[in-house]
Amino acid sequence: MQVSDASQLTCMKQVPSRQLEDAVIETNTRFSLIPDGITIFADTADRLAAGEFLNVPLLRGTTKNEADIFVVGAALSGIGVVIPNLTEILADLQTQCRCNGVFPDISTHPDIRAYHASEIPIIFGTMPAPSEKEKALSKLMQGAWVAFARDPTQGLLELGWPKYSPDTNTLAQIGNPLNQTDNF
Repeated sequence: MQVSDASQLTCMKQVPSRQLEDAVIETNTRFSLIPDGITIFADTADRLAAGEFLNVPLLRGTTKNEADIFVVGAALSGIGVVIPNLTEILADLQTQCRCNGVFPDISTHPDIRAYHASEIPIIFGTMPAPSEKEKALSKLMQGAWVAFARDPTQGLLELGWPKYSPDTNTLAQIGNPLNQTDNF
């Protein structure tokens, strides 16, 4: 159900994010795209097959353990367990860059590693009490986003990132445990 009531939004903005996150996990809430014919289309597969899409550079990324948040959610809800290695396999299928950073002060649960959206505080520099490693990784990721925005074709190459190729290993691993600020 879509609600566009301004008072509801105002109310939701006053709820602590951890409380909202807990509610999502506890209620097994799912979010999905709603086709609007402007930004999301119901006939995406047909459009792709017909070549009706923007042919522009794209910065894609994921976290190393993308689905770990679902492992914790499954455990907390009592509905079962997701195999942790599956999270690495899913992340490898769709990635140009991968964030491997695991920072306990950012994580909402001690058992999860580099899970879906765990890189967001690093990217935006909104860590609660950042370590020097977190600051360095944040600076690297922000620099990469800015370089891509300024020059989508050459910006990342100028930073030393590999050029993406589906035929070779061109994965830029960021926040690798042995080198937490970069690892190309």
